[in-house]
Amino acid sequence: MITKNIKLNAFIAQFSKFGSVSVLTTIFGIVSNYILLEILHLPLYPVYISVFLVGVMISYLLNARFTFKEKTSVKDGAKFYASYLTGLVVGLILLYIFDQTLEYSDFILTILVIPFRFIITFVLIKKVVYAK
Repeated sequence: MITKNIKLNAFIAQFSKFGSVSVLTTIFGIVSNYILLEILHLPLYPVYISVFLVGVMISYLLNARFTFKEKTSVKDGAKFYASYLTGLVVGLILLYIFDQTLEYSDFILTILVIPFRFIITFVLIKKVVYAK
């Protein structure tokens, strides 16, 4: 028990599980982005969107079962993707800003976006997909 507040403990446990799934999907994303951008030299934005969409599918399957203890459904899957698409839009805006203002490789730029997307996406999934 972290605190005496049961709701806070449940939130912390859920946030931690979401973080664990996010670590796995982030590793998938980083490795995929590295291979596609740095080795194969594919274009930044199509790679970013493609890797993101595949990562969302993996994230939905793992988070539904592991984090939120829910069965997967088309309805929840659609809400999950909608929540992540909001994160994608924010990520693309930040990626564009970083791309225009920072002198880093495309690969590093994709990593800089991760913390912002993580927070936005968790809040949306908690409130939109698995609100109780």
